[in-house]
Amino acid sequence: MLWDDLDGLNQQWDITDLGNGYYSIVAAHSGKSMDVYDWCVDPGCEIRQWDYSGGDNQQWLVASVGSGYYKIVSKYSGLALDVWEWNANAGADVGQWTDLGGSSTGYGSSCTGGSSTSVTATIRVEDGGTFDGGCNTYTGGGDLGDGSQSESQDPIFRVSPGLVRNVYIGSNGADGIHSRNGGDVDNVLWSDVGEDAMTIKDPTNGASVYANNIEGYDSADKFLQANDDATWTVDNCRVDNAGKFIRQNGGTTFPLHIEVSNCDISNMGEGIFRSDSSNSTARITVSANPTTPYKARH
Repeated sequence: MLWDDLDGLNQQWDITDLGNGYYSIVAAHSGKSMDVYDWCVDPGCEIRQWDYSGGDNQQWLVASVGSGYYKIVSKYSGLALDVWEWNANAGADVGQWTDLGGSSTGYGSSCTGGSSTSVTATIRVEDGGTFDGGCNTYTGGGDLGDGSQSESQDPIFRVSPGLVRNVYIGSNGADGIHSRNGGDVDNVLWSDVGEDAMTIKDPTNGASVYANNIEGYDSADKFLQANDDATWTVDNCRVDNAGKFIRQNGGTTFPLHIEVSNCDISNMGEGIFRSDSSNSTARITVSANPTTPYKARH
C-alpha cells in the first residue's frame, strides 16, 4: 500500500539488473522480493513481498516514461504496478493492472515489453521482408556494444529494405536500428536510447523512409540520425530527453527532407532538427489525431 515517505528501510529498495531486460526489486528491511502474489495473471491481483526465488513473477520491467518517472511492469503477467483507483491517500492499495501506456499524451508506441531476447548479432531484415517482434523486448548484448555513445556499436536491427514493427528495445539499445535503401519501422519503443535510436545509412539514395508510431527516451545526443539523402517521414511519435530529435551527419550537403507530424517532442537539449546543408528541409506539423497506421509503399 501507499504511505507517507518516512525514509525508513521498509521504503527503500534494492533494484538489480538481471541481465535479461528485467530487474528484481527487493525490500531493504526484509530482503524479500516484490512478488505477484500466487502467480496471478489478472488485473487487480495483489503485489506482496516474498522470499526471492528468481521466478518470472518476481521480475520487473522498469521503463522510463519521461520527466524522471518510470513504469514497472511484471514479466509474468505483463501488467503494471498500479495505485488502485488513482487513490492519493496513505493506505491506498497497490496491485497490478493493465498497462495504460508509456505516456499520458496518446502519442508513440503501444509496446510495453514482453519476453526478453538478448541480441548478440544484428538481426537483418532484407529484400522487402517484415520482422514482427510481437512487442517483445530486444536488448543489445555481446559484441553489439553497451548502449553508450561509442561510435563503434552495431545496430540491433538492420532493415534494407523492409519493415521492423512491434518491437520494444530494452535497456541496452546499442546503435538501435539502421535503415538502408528505404527500410521502415512501425510501432517501436526505445526505453533507453543507446548511440542513436534509428539511423539512415548509405546507401539510401533519396529513397522514402517511414518511421511511424515510435517512442524513445534518454538519448544523450541524437534520437534520429541521417547519413545519406532521403525523404524521412515520421508520424505519431513521442520523444523525451534527447540532445536533438533529428541530426543530419555533420558537414554533409546532401539533400535531406524531413516530414514530422503528430508528435510530442519534449526536453531537447539543443533543438529538433540540425543540419549543415542548405539543400535540406524540415516541416513539422501537429494534428489532433495521434494514431496513424503504417504507411505502405505504392
